[in-house]
Amino acid sequence: GPVSTSKDPSSNGTGTVVLPFMELQQNSHHDAATLVQNVFVPAVSEAMERVVMDNTSDTGTDDHLKRNLRIVLTLPPAFYNQYGESFFRNYHNESHHTMTVPEPVAAIWGAQELSIIPTPQSKEENSSSILVVDVGGLSSTISLVREDRVISYTTLFNVGGESFIQQLVDRILSEVGDENMAKDPMCLALIQSSSRSSVLELVNKTQSKIHIPFLFMGRKSDDPHLDTTISRTVLEKTVQDHWDRKVVPQLLEGNVLSSSLPPPTGATALFTSAVTKVLEDSDEIPNNISRILLVGGGSKHKLFEEACKESIFALMGPAANSEKLVLPETSLRAELTALGAASLLPNFDYDFDKGLESI
Repeated sequence: GPVSTSKDPSSNGTGTVVLPFMELQQNSHHDAATLVQNVFVPAVSEAMERVVMDNTSDTGTDDHLKRNLRIVLTLPPAFYNQYGESFFRNYHNESHHTMTVPEPVAAIWGAQELSIIPTPQSKEENSSSILVVDVGGLSSTISLVREDRVISYTTLFNVGGESFIQQLVDRILSEVGDENMAKDPMCLALIQSSSRSSVLELVNKTQSKIHIPFLFMGRKSDDPHLDTTISRTVLEKTVQDHWDRKVVPQLLEGNVLSSSLPPPTGATALFTSAVTKVLEDSDEIPNNISRILLVGGGSKHKLFEEACKESIFALMGPAANSEKLVLPETSLRAELTALGAASLLPNFDYDFDKGLESI
């Protein structure tokens, strides 16, 4: 998740956000101590150095600035279960200058900071549940949050925005029909770059033209360029077919979907099963959920937004989409978590089991 460095409200300055999530994909980081040392420590140090360098000209010294900085790490809920005590023992310090917050909790704070959802004015209001649907690049997480604590969650690994890019790459390689091209780093890089651009274009268009100049250089003398067209409908079907064949069986084996529903087919059924799983694990009933918040950069794809709407409709009825479902502007969905982390007041700390704590 984002690493946010936020200044004390009494000082005038801006925060810097560092995104070290690419490092988290390395296999060597399965060990919590290695993860802390190789990912978070360098990211935090870089973030602090950037803020200090940007602001020392105003204060004249960096000592005062460093004392007023606090590092807030936003982490997926699964991280607490996977690394838990080991992470806090290695990193979470008692000075309260460094702390962690679950991503869905921070996303809610960010939405409240921007008045996208109302901020609770009483303990009774804060006791209602909020369902956070976070669609990332590599995975999607559905979390039930109550009183600033994650009550239950489920993570759909390999269900995210990158699915569109990978499936388009595979489709192009299949159309080309050259097995050696998938092993050629230069050709593969060209196809991946073009696929990423086309997938982004399909967010707002129904089809995209793919042109890769000189892709067949040395392979086809008559026409070295690739020209093809992909429609949003075709790509969405390809992605869902891939999930049904490859991803859903793994999710069922991992017990992250509802056992009371049949194996899902398609995005809507997949998200319906995931939301049902969260409700079952928390013993929550749909009527007690005050808001459903859609966040994450991957949610910009229409398939995820429609799947969220249709799954909420199926579980909570037609009124839920108009009264409870909150769809922020797509440009904000990837930023709400970092904004929420930066909004945390300096006189509060956070504990995963207890929630917000005054210090």
